[in-house]
Amino acid sequence: MFIQRNLCPSNCVGVMLLADMYGLSSLKTTARRQVMTHFSEVRQSEGFLSLSTKQLLDLLGDKELQVASEDEIALSVMRWLDHESESRKTEVSRILPVIRLPCVRVSVLRKLESHPVIQHCAECLAKITAAKKEHLSGSPQLMADTGREEAERQPRGGLSDDLAIIVGGWKAVTQRDHNQNPPPPAPLQSIICVDPDSKQCYHVSDLPTSIYGSMGVAGAGHYLYVTGGCALSSLHPDPPGGNKPSKQTFRYDFSTDTWTRLSDMPRGRAGHQSVIVDGKLFLVGGHTEATFFNMFSMDCYDIEEGAWIKPPTVPAMNTPTNLTVIACGGKIVLIQILRKQGKLSVRSFDVNTEHWTCSYKSKYSDFQVDIRAIAVGNKVHFCTTTGKRLDFSLMVYTYDVEEETPTIKTEDRYVFKEEIDVVNGVCHYRKHNKYVNGQEGIINTISRTIYGNPGRIYVVKKQTTQMLPFALFGQSFLATKKGSVGWYCRDQLRKVEKDQQHVETYNMYYDPYYGSSDDDTY
Repeated sequence: MFIQRNLCPSNCVGVMLLADMYGLSSLKTTARRQVMTHFSEVRQSEGFLSLSTKQLLDLLGDKELQVASEDEIALSVMRWLDHESESRKTEVSRILPVIRLPCVRVSVLRKLESHPVIQHCAECLAKITAAKKEHLSGSPQLMADTGREEAERQPRGGLSDDLAIIVGGWKAVTQRDHNQNPPPPAPLQSIICVDPDSKQCYHVSDLPTSIYGSMGVAGAGHYLYVTGGCALSSLHPDPPGGNKPSKQTFRYDFSTDTWTRLSDMPRGRAGHQSVIVDGKLFLVGGHTEATFFNMFSMDCYDIEEGAWIKPPTVPAMNTPTNLTVIACGGKIVLIQILRKQGKLSVRSFDVNTEHWTCSYKSKYSDFQVDIRAIAVGNKVHFCTTTGKRLDFSLMVYTYDVEEETPTIKTEDRYVFKEEIDVVNGVCHYRKHNKYVNGQEGIINTISRTIYGNPGRIYVVKKQTTQMLPFALFGQSFLATKKGSVGWYCRDQLRKVEKDQQHVETYNMYYDPYYGSSDDDTY
């Protein structure tokens, strides 16, 4: 009892081993729990260095082990090897598999690669090199070619591979001058990202243009494609030149922090959505430079050819303000609510055949909602949430893009034993603590998801909310994966600190490029 009361990260390993030696199961359990929850400090203790190979493998392989990142595991293994390098160099091949190399930053992988003990193991060097090449090339297939399991590319429990990227926008300014007139909103002249693990916002890069908001953003590997947008928000007094939508197109390499200017768009566009299907970038909807409110249109950029090509023929429809666009099974799916007709509409465009299909859900009356959708396999699962809060009582809809005459099927959320997480425009079916896409045996192991809203990033896991450091509107949002975007190529990014000049007042503003705010007023 005395030892248990005095447990701390510096002695819990020694206590755990002592309790095991004398059969004190309760003390051992308590000490082990201390090791699992305070590993960041425990790995610096002398007791950690005294662990045998078997004991080290037992701890590092425990699913309850809590770390800030997989880098800690790699660094702790190198420290353990250094303690008795001669006797432990033969154990490297047994220990390396417990490190999830695809989740380790390139800078740490280079340290592993150059470690004297690891240098003696050709098999280990090959695995580390493959992980490094996977990060730098953005190709998960490299790791698959070496025979590594998919599970080794997944972060440890408590960590997430999800990443939210925010491009541009305007900060809501609340300070007023002596005439009580608020100044124009301040532009966010950069890309920031939100890491749900650290619950921090990080500065990624500065925008190479004076265009700040209502841009389209899509991701393919390490590249982000940023298109169009406008230089000023609608709140700016007397915008010069009518604030026409921009034609500019940029490609940003996340892993190397470099920008490339691509050929201009055929026409300026703002407030649109972007998706990449079959090597082509599609710009969908929004407002073009021709007129402020115009008919629905699309543009297409061939990534391999590096040129804008003839866009597909589109159905006659007004540009909807509540449109949600998602890529699924080689098709582009457009989901919208037709307010006058009282219908939920889903259109599908086959990129290869350029064929459109349309399906409706009648008697739909709840129009003050956002549509959240996710593509799993050849199906799009989506649901609706109110603008002010997540509403888990609403129905979930499923749309099969492969059916010749696809229909929208309504699923009752209460059919499932667990809850439905709604995020990033997404709903995941979760059953038996795993996410299932509705087909037996097909499991999606995403554990946490995210989506954007003006001034907020929602991280839905036990319904927690991650706030941005300032109120923001008119921004572009992309939910992506750390493993694909090049997150592990970059060392720790600079944190974005809270801006006291910009507080959470985003629902006071309306921006026609972005869409309506909560109350649809200025």
